[in-house]
Amino acid sequence: MSTKVYLLYYKSRLPVWSASFNFHSRVSCGENKYIMLLKNYWILSVIILLLAGLTNCQTEETTPVINIDARLLPYFERFESEASARGIEAPITTLVSGKLAEVGGDVVGQCEHYTNSPNVILVDQQYWQNAKEFEKEYLIFHELGHCYLERNHLDEKNVAGNCISIMQSGQGNCRMTYNYSTREAYLDELFN
Repeated sequence: MSTKVYLLYYKSRLPVWSASFNFHSRVSCGENKYIMLLKNYWILSVIILLLAGLTNCQTEETTPVINIDARLLPYFERFESEASARGIEAPITTLVSGKLAEVGGDVVGQCEHYTNSPNVILVDQQYWQNAKEFEKEYLIFHELGHCYLERNHLDEKNVAGNCISIMQSGQGNCRMTYNYSTREAYLDELFN
């Protein structure tokens, strides 16, 4: 008599475990019961040990890595400060990464959303090198509006034709007038 027993076949993110055992026996009926009982205990013991080992393999919670390019960091910190001045606690530097890269096309910045890791702001490196101070601040604040505040574009304009929000898309028919004299009103709207 030949018996083949498959103990366990577990398939997921863990390695596949499989084991097979062949038992050959030429025993009498009385001995057969004893051998079968031993086989059952042995199989049960192996299954319990394997399951105990699998349940003890817990993954550690890892802290997401936040990388903010040093050239962008002052603007992230300024965003936190402006949010805090308006009663919003926004620990941006621990939640959103930022880096300079070749974004491509007419895009000068973008927010990449991720479900299992921090959102990332990409800023076109060539644009950044040539941008003025208010243009840099506007771009980072706009992208953090997407990445942190979860705001969408808003292309509405006032009666003068000026954009009412820093969250304008750049493709609407309003005129962006972000400067020293309009900054506070735009930031109030951004954090509202």
